[in-house]
Amino acid sequence: MLTVCRENNVFFMDGVMFMHNNRYQKITQEEHRQRFGREGPSDCTSSFSFPGNEEFFKSNIRVSPKLDPLGCLGDLGYYNIRFALGVFGWTLPNSVSAHINLSKDNVPIDTSTTLFWDTTDKVDEYGLPSVKTATFHCSFRHQFQQWVKISSSTLSQSISDFVLPTNNAASKLAEDKGGKWVTDSNGTSIAVVLNEVEYPTPDRQEVFMWKRFACIVAEKAYETHCFWPAVALANHVIIDAILNSASQNGKKVTVDPENLMDSFWKAQKL
Repeated sequence: MLTVCRENNVFFMDGVMFMHNNRYQKITQEEHRQRFGREGPSDCTSSFSFPGNEEFFKSNIRVSPKLDPLGCLGDLGYYNIRFALGVFGWTLPNSVSAHINLSKDNVPIDTSTTLFWDTTDKVDEYGLPSVKTATFHCSFRHQFQQWVKISSSTLSQSISDFVLPTNNAASKLAEDKGGKWVTDSNGTSIAVVLNEVEYPTPDRQEVFMWKRFACIVAEKAYETHCFWPAVALANHVIIDAILNSASQNGKKVTVDPENLMDSFWKAQKL
């Protein structure tokens, strides 16, 4: 699809709305990642789910093996994957391990996945190997939730509405720099101080997405905006690896063994 678009001078952008809000754009900046320490965040854990009803499982396109065989992974998990890619600087994970916990007509209904970035050639401030992972759960069977937590040894940040902000005017992020052990007459507990950061947004993220798309189309300089089709392709090669791992009972498998990402970038230079 991307090849056909490029050959016919058609611009391609997938509809991941949160990429266009101020909160996510701040989170994915290198300056922000460095707040987690020298090597940036080391873990990103998230969950995106909602409970489908009888009618949903009977007739919705997202559970149809003929219309959308990727199920919850291609729908909800797509957002988990994209968020993690931005957290780790848009680099592709090296490997994945995944399980399809529940399926219907071979369509994933509930999945659990861990993505691994091979950074063992680096060490953290304690001399330990730098390990980066993203773990996510997506499901059509669990209560609605859309939370994410980004962590390192010195800082954690959490978002309770990473896909669809509950407040379109100002999305929020809670920051925790670590709790302290407190002992009093009631015993020992941990005192945690959360700093809530607000990101004012003058319009809905969906509006920003369409404005950006329209501006790029108006420019007609698609070759300077290769990031958008590239990150869409990244999502799909990761999904391919997830399905491959799940079919082997969670075996850790390589992401993009056919080097589709390299082929994409080489084609842009022709």
